[in-house]
Amino acid sequence: MYHIYKKTVKSGDKNVQRWYYWYNDAETGKQVSKVCKGCRTKQQASLYVAQLEKPVGKGDFRIKSLAKDLFIPGSEYSNLQKDLGREIKPNSQLMYARLLRDVVADFGDCSLRELSTKKIIDCLAKKDRSASWKNLYLHVIHELYSYANYCGANIYEQKLPSFRRHTKKSDIFTPEELSLLLQAENFSTEAFYYFFLLTLSAGLRSGETRGFRPCQIMRETRSIVIDGFLDNKCCRTNYCKTGSDENLKWRVIPLPLFVFEKITAYIEHLKCPDNDLLFKINDKPIKAARALQEIRRAIRKAGIKSNGRKLTCHSLRYTYITHMRSFLSGEDVRKIAGHNSMEMTEYYTRASIEAAALTVQPMLVVVDKFFTQIPKLTGKP
Repeated sequence: MYHIYKKTVKSGDKNVQRWYYWYNDAETGKQVSKVCKGCRTKQQASLYVAQLEKPVGKGDFRIKSLAKDLFIPGSEYSNLQKDLGREIKPNSQLMYARLLRDVVADFGDCSLRELSTKKIIDCLAKKDRSASWKNLYLHVIHELYSYANYCGANIYEQKLPSFRRHTKKSDIFTPEELSLLLQAENFSTEAFYYFFLLTLSAGLRSGETRGFRPCQIMRETRSIVIDGFLDNKCCRTNYCKTGSDENLKWRVIPLPLFVFEKITAYIEHLKCPDNDLLFKINDKPIKAARALQEIRRAIRKAGIKSNGRKLTCHSLRYTYITHMRSFLSGEDVRKIAGHNSMEMTEYYTRASIEAAALTVQPMLVVVDKFFTQIPKLTGKP
């Protein structure tokens, strides 16, 4: 890339020998010469150019240079995402920035034109990382290609295969197992009993139950509105799991009568303010790891055998969705489960939430029917 040479130049009244280096400019195609500052010997000149960054031109698109603009707030890349209507959440932006550092460490001095699928896959195959991590790494490389082409590279993007994830999905409980599990004596606190009862009866994600507040109950329609969740840092959002500040994706879920009565009685007993979290430990939000620890404890205490199944908090959601498909159409299940493929009314107002609650009223009979199949569970509060 760089070539050193010695040249005699005039310095004052004397002719002196100095070391220079030259390279071909990738943008203009012309040869550029520069002095090796402070170098008196060939060895010093060689060390000098070895520490220089490789020259970058319009046609080069070196990964290290492109990376300086990616996932940086206010950068040209960031403005491009806004123009495309794409939002990268702050936590995701930090995650991608960390992955970008790994990409730069592996291929920083490589031009995108020189990068090949084989180089990338061979590199990732040697890393002791999960398939999910490797697929995110590939996504970052895809962003590099997209941004380079936006900048005028006109580079053919490699068709990168994804790594197969080996993470086992959560399994479901049988009605008999739910009857054994959802008994107050199996849980360390009364709060956790109601926590998991609500999780199952509405098919909620753990974060949605952890972030549940009394103001989410719609007493007139015997339903709840899911308008946020607790993230991994126990901060509550004002949008659902698959939404954002610009696209909230709130949803309304009907509750079976006995659960509605139990939860409202529990709220009145606690005198919990409308906008406070309903479920806490020592007046602090419940962490996801603590909820998982609690359900595993309850499963053991209930005498439920996993038999190789993966039974977690999310198993309650899977159980709800699986069984509700027996009673409702796929579209109705997507509405109340809040799957990413389902689009609810955008930018809900309170009035539209109440309208959405009315649309799920016919489902009340169905959710009651499902839970009557679980023996010993539907008692009075």
